[in-house]
Amino acid sequence: MIKNMRRGLMAAALTFAVLAPTSPAHADEVTLIDGITALPVAEEIRDGYKRELYPH
Repeated sequence: MIKNMRRGLMAAALTFAVLAPTSPAHADEVTLIDGITALPVAEEIRDGYKRELYPH
């Protein structure tokens, strides 16, 4: 029983070690307005859409 518990704890430790970040992420500082204006805007494409296929 102790052997199985030790194996389970080792497996959990290895799993969390892989998921743990190695260093904090650094992002460029951008204001909200600059971020919004930098978003790409494209024309809407409605090819293939048929409203009657979605009877709600």
